[in-house]
Amino acid sequence: MLASTIAEDLRDAIGKARYLPGDKLNEVEVAAQYDVSCNTLREAFATLAAEQLLVRIPNRGVFIATPDVEYIMDLYRARAIIKPAGALWGESLDVYYLLSVTHNSIVSLRTGDLEALDENNQKFHRALVTAAGSHTLNQEMNNLLARIRLSWLQVLPSYPSLHSKNVEENAKIAKLLTSRQRYEAAELVRTNLMINLYRILGALRTAKNARKHKCKEKQREIDISFPAAEITFEPPTLH
Repeated sequence: MLASTIAEDLRDAIGKARYLPGDKLNEVEVAAQYDVSCNTLREAFATLAAEQLLVRIPNRGVFIATPDVEYIMDLYRARAIIKPAGALWGESLDVYYLLSVTHNSIVSLRTGDLEALDENNQKFHRALVTAAGSHTLNQEMNNLLARIRLSWLQVLPSYPSLHSKNVEENAKIAKLLTSRQRYEAAELVRTNLMINLYRILGALRTAKNARKHKCKEKQREIDISFPAAEITFEPPTLH
C-alpha cells in the first residue's frame, strides 16, 4: 500500500471524527493495521503533519493535532475565500443538490440526529467548492474538512448548538442561489463563516476557562440557539 493511500484513509478518518484532538497514534499498531512498513507509515504521517492534521513530538510520538486559536483563524480565513468564490463563480453549481441537502439538514435537526446534521452541513459546504470544477480545490477541501472537524470537536461539548445554527444559515444561502442572487449568496457565505469563527473562538475560550477552573457546573451556551420548530423552509421553484 502506498503512503499516499494511507494518508488519504487517515485524513478521511479524521474528517469523520474517528480520532479526537490529542489522540496518540501507535506507529506499530497503525503499521500493522495497513500491513506496511514503519518507513511507509512515517511517510504518510509526514504528509499529514505538513497538512497540520498530525503533530510529531520528539521522544513522545505522533498525535492528532489539537487546534488552537491561530490554527482555527487560519482555517477559517482560507474557507472564507474558497467557498464564497464557489457560490459566486462556480460553473458547476448544483442548486437542486443544495436544496436537497438543506431539506435533509432540517429533518435531521428536527429528529435530533446530530451525526446526520453534521454530515449534511459538510455536504453543503463541499458542494460550494465542488462547483468550481477543480480537482485541486476538491483535494484541498478534504484537508480543510478534516481540520474543521478537529476544530469543532474542540468546542462542541461547550457549544452543542453549533450545527443547528448552520441549518438556518444554509437555507438562506440556498434560497439566494435558487433565485440566481449569487453575489448576495457569496456575501452571506463569507459573513456566516466569519460569524462561526467568532462563535468557535468564544466557545474555545469558554471550554479552556472551564478546564482551568475545574468547573463542574453545566457550561453555558455562547448564545441562544433557535428551536428547530421555528425553521420554516420550503424549497422554492427554480425559474
